[in-house]
Amino acid sequence: MDVSNFIEVWKVPGVTAFLTALLGLLGQNWLTKRREERVNQFTRDKEEQVRIENLRYQALRVVLALEKFAISCAGIVSDADMYRDSRGSAGSKVFVLPCLMLPDDTDWKYFEIATASKILAFENQISDSNNSISFDLSMSGDPEGTDEAEVQAGLCGYIAIQLADGLRREHELGVRLKPLHGWDYVAALKTMHDRKQEFYKQVRALRD
Repeated sequence: MDVSNFIEVWKVPGVTAFLTALLGLLGQNWLTKRREERVNQFTRDKEEQVRIENLRYQALRVVLALEKFAISCAGIVSDADMYRDSRGSAGSKVFVLPCLMLPDDTDWKYFEIATASKILAFENQISDSNNSISFDLSMSGDPEGTDEAEVQAGLCGYIAIQLADGLRREHELGVRLKPLHGWDYVAALKTMHDRKQEFYKQVRALRD
């Protein structure tokens, strides 16, 4: 059909009304579809934002649990130093690490699998460290003659801080606050951590 014929058809009253209604309907359907797409996209974006914020909140609670554990481990190191320096008149010695109290309602499936694996596996490291403390204590026969607990506290406490700092970076939770008393407990933990890691390195070298 050439243009002139199309124009003649368009002039027919019934055809004109039909085509006008059809074009109007198609246009309305397109507008409705676009509006629904925008609403659905907004809903998806909102749900994703809520999911991210919920995940950040869960991550923050895990971070604080790890940091609390690290601070308790630093307390073991500090008390042991004080006990040793005062010849038992101050401070104390303990022979078990503090419990890591991760939030029970943490939904780990929403975390990166590598991150969740490291944190959940850390509980096994704590158990292994407690076994090392018990073994060293049984071998020495003298609670005063072993410092395994404070060394293992430093090892696990520093690992906890590394895990917490990693979560802070991953979920943009800000930097860890420094304690008001000014004691660099992380440095104290790191000293013990590095000492134990060097010992383990020498043990592995002997086995190889």
